[in-house]
Amino acid sequence: MLPKFFFLTGLLAGWGAPSGGPPVPGVPRRGLAVDFSPAIASEAPRGPLASGKGRGEQQWRVSPGAPGAVTAETVQEAVDLLKELVALDTTNPPGDEIKAVEHIKPLLERDGAEVRVFESAPKRGNLWARVKGRGSAKPFLITAHLDVVGAKKEGWESDPFKAEERGGYLYGRGVLDDKAMAAAGVTVLRLLARSMAPLERDVVLFLSADEEAGSGQGMAWMLKNHPELLEAEAVLNEGGRIVIENGRITHAAVQNYEKLYLDVALSAEGPSGHSSMPRPGDAITRLSRAVARVGAYEFPVRLNQVTRAYFSGLSRLPAHPLGKEFSMLVSRKRGPAFREAVRKITSDPAYNAGLRTTCAPTVVQAGFRSNAIPSSARADVNCRVLPNDDPRKIVEKLREVIGDPAVKVSAGQAEKPALSPEDHPFFRCVRSVLGEMAPGAVTAPYMSAGATDSRELRRRGLNAYGLAPFPVTLGDEGRMHGDNERLMLSSVSFGLEFLYRLTVRFAAAPVPSDALRGP
Repeated sequence: MLPKFFFLTGLLAGWGAPSGGPPVPGVPRRGLAVDFSPAIASEAPRGPLASGKGRGEQQWRVSPGAPGAVTAETVQEAVDLLKELVALDTTNPPGDEIKAVEHIKPLLERDGAEVRVFESAPKRGNLWARVKGRGSAKPFLITAHLDVVGAKKEGWESDPFKAEERGGYLYGRGVLDDKAMAAAGVTVLRLLARSMAPLERDVVLFLSADEEAGSGQGMAWMLKNHPELLEAEAVLNEGGRIVIENGRITHAAVQNYEKLYLDVALSAEGPSGHSSMPRPGDAITRLSRAVARVGAYEFPVRLNQVTRAYFSGLSRLPAHPLGKEFSMLVSRKRGPAFREAVRKITSDPAYNAGLRTTCAPTVVQAGFRSNAIPSSARADVNCRVLPNDDPRKIVEKLREVIGDPAVKVSAGQAEKPALSPEDHPFFRCVRSVLGEMAPGAVTAPYMSAGATDSRELRRRGLNAYGLAPFPVTLGDEGRMHGDNERLMLSSVSFGLEFLYRLTVRFAAAPVPSDALRGP
């Protein structure tokens, strides 16, 4: 048997990679030059970030000749697993994640990984797996969730629970959120187990249940019952993104902070009776006015230390169409130019969500038949609150905006989120790998509008970072939780290579900080 360091050296150089096997879009049989232009050309980014450039410019490539262990066969393995996971309907509720756990468990065991299954409730499966290192440094934890939100088939162009390849994309519920991350994590752990790479850290994979409904049967349950198994120097989770704008990777938004999640209920009461004799002050009309006012109101724009660093990073992109606006946003100047910059930036929903507290009506309940006026009506409003805004003042502002004391406004609890440091070796590893694979792209800290399991990890003092490594346009990211969710097949290639390099770099040996340079 060759010494272990020969196995790692061979992997990093692409030595001994098998040839043959079915081709995967965007992945050559040898080498790592990945061309994304066919998928991008089929639907270029739209909206304020679209540039109208020709097909020849809508592309980016992995650095020619860059080392790596990921081959076409490895990518096909990940794509096949992703398709199989999509076909296992884990819509939450009820979840039934044990189906996915039982599918993945033998794959990891076959290659020598240590695997444990935790069923937090009947059919609520969580999977923990590990490839052991020397133990000279704390573990590296990769986590993803196996449950998905529901999908109404009538809104889809294909069956959401049967992954379909079309036009360079893979369509299916969960391909973005979060089964691609799970498939990539499994594939990377299998690669490490096969190679017997000499890791300094254990590499742990945790695939959780119930993230889409609060994680009570998943991450939160695991941290309560088996916290020692999730101890780590750094955690990689979903929540951030590698962004395609104008056909190129412009930046990696590494989530190290989250907005607060706050549910607000609006309720109204009024006279009931026959619909042929309406009376003033009925519950539905009163509530409808309140919902319309909440939906139309915009909270002020505020920067915090993470969003300022994020937009400062984007302002350094020389060709970004909003570069001047980003620079104006993070400057100390105020006036008409600043207000115009804010208007342009916030016209994109993704940027808007990072700059202000938002409150969106999501559920309305009223009435029981078409010819009867109900005595009550209720609406649910979901607010994502900036960490430096006081939730109590947000609720008071909603009461003021509604302007009707007969509409009751009540809110749940919102816990202030913890912050993972930007000045951390793992963050610097992300910056280094992105600089290799997408030269010129910027790595920046990011505050996500959506909630993830990272909030549970950070509450317990773990350094959790969100970055799904699959490049996406902001338009495709907007399909998450919606109809026709999709992921470019070439992004699977890039993401798997990115995750493998990142894992080896962070887990194989401590890397001097001065060796981790990048934009």
